Amino acid sequence: MKNEIRQKAKSKPEQFYPVKSLQELGFSRHVCKHCGNSFWSINDRDYCDEPDCRLKSGLLPYGFIDNPPTKKRFNYTETWTKAWVPIFEKHGHTVIPRYPIVARWRADTEFVQASVYGFQPHVVSGEVDPPANPVLIPQPCLRFNDIDNVGLSGRHFTSFVMVGELVFNKPKKFIYFMDEGIKYIHDYLTNGLGVKAEEIVYHEDAWLGGGNLGSSLEFFIRGLEIGNQVYMTYKITPNGSYEKLATTVIDMGAGLGRSTWLINGTPTQYEVNFNTVLPKVLKTLGLKPNQAFWKKYGRYSGILNYTETNVARVWIEVAKTLGMDPGELRNEIQPMKAVYSIIDHTRSLLWAISDGALPSNVGGGYNLRFLLRRVWSILAKNGWDLDIHDLMAWHMEDLKDLFPVYTKHGETVKKVIDIEYRRYKTTKEKGKKLLQKKLTTASGLSTEELVKLYDSNGIVPEMVVEVAKEMGKIIRIPEDFYSKLNEIHEQSSVAKPLATQAELPIPDDLPDTIVDYDMMTFTGEVLWQKDNLVVLKKTGFYPTSGGQLHDLGTIDGVAIKEVRKVGAVVVHILEQPLPTKRTKVVCTVDPHRRRILMSHHTGTHIVNAAAREVLGPHVWQAGAEKTMEKARLDITHYDSLTREQIAQIEKRANEIVYQNIPVSKEILSRDVAEQKYGFTIYQGGAVPGKYLRIVAIDDIDIEACGGTHANRTGDVGPILILGAERIQDGIVRLEFVTGETAIKEIQRRNRIIHEALDVWGIDLAALPNTVKRFFNEWKAQKKEILELKKEKAALEGRLLEKSIKKVGRYKILAKALKGDTDYLSQLIFTLTEKHPDLVILLIEKESLFIAIGAGKTAAKTISSATLIKAVAKVMGGSGGGKPTFARGSGKKKGQLTAAIAAFEELLLAQTKK
Repeated sequence: MKNEIRQKAKSKPEQFYPVKSLQELGFSRHVCKHCGNSFWSINDRDYCDEPDCRLKSGLLPYGFIDNPPTKKRFNYTETWTKAWVPIFEKHGHTVIPRYPIVARWRADTEFVQASVYGFQPHVVSGEVDPPANPVLIPQPCLRFNDIDNVGLSGRHFTSFVMVGELVFNKPKKFIYFMDEGIKYIHDYLTNGLGVKAEEIVYHEDAWLGGGNLGSSLEFFIRGLEIGNQVYMTYKITPNGSYEKLATTVIDMGAGLGRSTWLINGTPTQYEVNFNTVLPKVLKTLGLKPNQAFWKKYGRYSGILNYTETNVARVWIEVAKTLGMDPGELRNEIQPMKAVYSIIDHTRSLLWAISDGALPSNVGGGYNLRFLLRRVWSILAKNGWDLDIHDLMAWHMEDLKDLFPVYTKHGETVKKVIDIEYRRYKTTKEKGKKLLQKKLTTASGLSTEELVKLYDSNGIVPEMVVEVAKEMGKIIRIPEDFYSKLNEIHEQSSVAKPLATQAELPIPDDLPDTIVDYDMMTFTGEVLWQKDNLVVLKKTGFYPTSGGQLHDLGTIDGVAIKEVRKVGAVVVHILEQPLPTKRTKVVCTVDPHRRRILMSHHTGTHIVNAAAREVLGPHVWQAGAEKTMEKARLDITHYDSLTREQIAQIEKRANEIVYQNIPVSKEILSRDVAEQKYGFTIYQGGAVPGKYLRIVAIDDIDIEACGGTHANRTGDVGPILILGAERIQDGIVRLEFVTGETAIKEIQRRNRIIHEALDVWGIDLAALPNTVKRFFNEWKAQKKEILELKKEKAALEGRLLEKSIKKVGRYKILAKALKGDTDYLSQLIFTLTEKHPDLVILLIEKESLFIAIGAGKTAAKTISSATLIKAVAKVMGGSGGGKPTFARGSGKKKGQLTAAIAAFEELLLAQTKK
């Protein structure tokens, strides 16, 4: 699609680019003799400003290194406050605060990757209004596809601030478009940065992303792309074609660090991006970069890019230009590349964790954990003593003027890092043993094997190199490994479409159903009915959605079996068809079911708020379910919950209930809701539609939610947390009951306790000590029984030894006995320890439990795990285990003799090999 736009623009540039304005500014259009792309410049030239094309024309790829094109000198924050803001405020733009870096309002991505992400899809489509128009925003972004390039090219990051200039032209409200847009950018470059117009080159291009498409102008100065102004005019349709947008948009994105780098002329962008952090890191590590080398190398770093060039060839060319051997060049670059990577990765982690994301082994958390473990591996590989907590504090200090919010999350970030480090150490210890075993026989590892080592075992490539070196081996990691890993992981983790509710045969032209869940008994107007399916114009029945089960009740006396939502149409599924076709029906919602489900749903909001207060602001809802029996809430948290934390959450939740706070519900347009309440309203994830139903419990919890809710928190009744478990990395599940269901659960527990008290003949106060005493006695008896089983096994073992026979290189024993699983297992352990060349099969006559053991010598040539599968199969069962011991079970008692025979035949066959 981008190429199609480019081709059309070649013949009719005035339709796609601000030709008139560019000409008024003194620019003329040219075609690059090297790449064939069109560009605009004041001076007559036959090459564009891409670093590769500059080099081919005899120029330095980056001509601004140690030679900035302006006398203005701003630091990172000042470039925003003294250049971007004054110029664009002068042109009528409103400066708005950043959007969160975790894009919970979108279903198609986990992190914000560009400044326009906060406005897609709802503002760009014209569905809702932007917070201001036009706007200027400093937007933190995360991208993981450039990990390999960090520290190499001088300009790549996994985290960066993208300055966004955004304009939304609605059919009846035009603001400005291409012609004005490019003049404002030109004003910024010439007056904001102080660059002469002759230095600027505008490149024609096209851009595609977030379901939108448009032509664009990239602006370059001395080989450096400063930004890209996109003229978004198309939306991409589901069938892959594109059509015009009703709202045309200017989406200009420019890395804040690019302009700062240009006007300071430092060897890399990292010096100006991390202008206070980098010196502290270098001092701590005792490093002094070779400034003469980096100034020289920096001029050529723009042509090194693992994702866009043949790096192997370019390495050689750059090394030759610098008068160095390629290996020497790598060795000179690597220490600082490592330093830049550490600083970049930790800033990414600070931003993401502060906005509620957590490192894990799934989704976006996968990338965060990868970055963190890579930092630790780099530190270990280089023998550097650098505390990550110090580095995080330096980042907070560095960013406090631009993003003061990041200074408020230091405690949470510290806790997350500490827990992740404990997990990393455990992984490293296990990983080292695994690698030593793997590398004993392997001469090298493929990219696929390296990816598998990280995905399955958390082993980063730096650890592989380290272990291999200790073993005297050399393992080479592909230069673009991290890009490949990200690409493979993105492909494997592309979200599959959620299974839609079962297709129901309803007409496509039915209007959206009007819902009013306050209607418990009402007269409904039938829009459509067929068999046992009924669609009403307006309904009070809640359909299964948002984790809450559907209402039940009756329509004209016929019981409702289920209520589903197909698109925006609510379909009532009856137990049987209505007796006759009707236009008006009497509907009654089951009040008891509604009350319990409503209590559980409002209780979910209360428990979520309580968890956030107790555990910290990183807590977000990750899933929920509300049934008649209980409710569950999945929350983001970095560790398992302690009993004390669970008790605190339960206590706070009940305090909110007892305060009997009003629960308000209001319908707001999306833009108004976001401006009024912020992005924490998306607790349950992305919510579709122009309008949002906001459910608010004072300022304790405010969420976009379409479920049924109580009118006051007191209506929920008592909240009892049944338990909590860590169901996956970064996710903890809380199960609880509320109201009537909680009272029943409390009564059930009391009944069990009193039954126990009656059995022991004690009062409640004596229960804990009595339980402890009985438990200790049980443990002592269990130990005594085990010793007796060992003695019995030793005695019976001596009797069984008489049945051992020699088959080839093995001693074998196969018997069917009576006894529990522990006893039969102990028999095998006793005999195989005494006879290292023994292979033994024991089958319990009644339960058909099967156990096979092999002594240490026998296990070297035959595996119990292999034997158990064959023997169990004969008896219609299954089993598994290790070479020295395996267990399973059978189902066919009549095959017991055949199973023993099969066991002996397998051993006989093995001796003949």
